[in-house]
Amino acid sequence: MGMLISDLGTVPFAHSAQQIRLTDELGIKCVSHTGAAKTSILLRGLRELDDHGLLRPGHLHAHSNGLTGEDWKLIAQTGGYVVSTPSSELQMGMGFLPYRACVEHDIPFGLGTDLTGVTTDDLFTQMNIALQIERALANDQIHQRDSMPFEITPTVRDALYWATMGGAKVMGLADEIGSLSVGKKADLIIIRHREGFVPMMNYAGGVVQMTHSNDVDTVIADGVIRKRHGKLCGYDLAKVETLAQSAFDSLAKKSKSFNTLAASDIEKFFRLAERKASYHFAQAYSKEYFDRTLN
Repeated sequence: MGMLISDLGTVPFAHSAQQIRLTDELGIKCVSHTGAAKTSILLRGLRELDDHGLLRPGHLHAHSNGLTGEDWKLIAQTGGYVVSTPSSELQMGMGFLPYRACVEHDIPFGLGTDLTGVTTDDLFTQMNIALQIERALANDQIHQRDSMPFEITPTVRDALYWATMGGAKVMGLADEIGSLSVGKKADLIIIRHREGFVPMMNYAGGVVQMTHSNDVDTVIADGVIRKRHGKLCGYDLAKVETLAQSAFDSLAKKSKSFNTLAASDIEKFFRLAERKASYHFAQAYSKEYFDRTLN
């Protein structure tokens, strides 16, 4: 279990500190949207948190696309983790996924899916997008030297790792799940490419580059079959669909009264939020803090 704390900078610093301490008291994972605004002060504050001992081992930093070198050092030094959600980060203007920075600073890195109202919750899609982004960035560095890439990196196995063992590590569950190993939970996904005409020669490549969620035939979680022959097991699917449709109808009705904001309105709100973030981060310090630190 974990708790996503309020977006850093959007609430008083004391509130952020209180929330982080609460995760400690409850013994649950602390998660934050960190550095998800590429050129903004919003969602940062790592230095301020660290100065008060609030960056704890296992803190899961979601996104992190806009962090700087010093930020990465703080995450590495305090034993933090990073998870990227490529499709939502690209379309929401957060920046490219921070895989290379994590590799450089030896920070555990995994993939997530973000909110399903914005993008797919399909990890196959996330693996594919993440892999192609990283390959394009690596290739571009070579293109800038007026040459062509003769080795394609990262590999499909790297991408498969991000979504399996990478995900397990950033969740603090690497000893229990993430790989097919003796002593771990029996978590299995069986894939059947119903639309394929021939077998695959490269299985990792097939999973990462050619698989969709509707190709998942069977799911076994901790030894319990949750999906078989493409159908969920143990659920009244008709009831689930009825409840989902009812919720959708209610939201669709309410949404008709919503106002669509112009880009100028959104920017005005965003700039005000940045100023509030400056104010909230400044609350981490006082004359007493500097007197104590300098002495």
